[in-house]
Amino acid sequence: MSMPKRIAVSGMVLIAACAGVGAGDLNPPGPPAPTMSTLQQVNNKLDQLAAQTWSFQFGGVTTATTDGSHGWWSMNQLCTNEFGPNARMCTSKEVMSTPVSQWPSLAAYNGAWVHPYFAPTGGYTDVSGMAVSSGGNFSCNGWGTTGTTGMWLVGGGGTYNGAFAVSNCTMVIHVACCLPPSQ
Repeated sequence: MSMPKRIAVSGMVLIAACAGVGAGDLNPPGPPAPTMSTLQQVNNKLDQLAAQTWSFQFGGVTTATTDGSHGWWSMNQLCTNEFGPNARMCTSKEVMSTPVSQWPSLAAYNGAWVHPYFAPTGGYTDVSGMAVSSGGNFSCNGWGTTGTTGMWLVGGGGTYNGAFAVSNCTMVIHVACCLPPSQ
């Protein structure tokens, strides 16, 4: 009979006392795969921490307009130019997290581009419930082309005022801007 072999597994030591059992013969189970509810709990905790430290809220709509092809940086720059150095293009989640009573009026605006925030369910579904066939169809392929579609916040004061929509990136509209709470 051979001498027992010591095998280190995740901080524990197993002793293989059987003859001919080597390190490659043991296949200890790893940690359990995270479930969707576990991932959602982690996502919720991260959201809570983010809200405590640096949460952005929907603060305004640019007076300048653009189509969806001028780039994410340019859209952020439009917000910075009008609302200060910490302003940036809103995500759909930030718009939804801002109490409606604190929203700027959208009646005077035909709409504003909004950056999508994907839901943790997988696929191409935004937290607002909007779904598209590919991720690029939410953001004009990274805000770089007019050949696809992009997400926007409906304005104009009508029936769909404040709703999210996905439309052609050739549309020339404003940009929804978010600010940190102190601004």
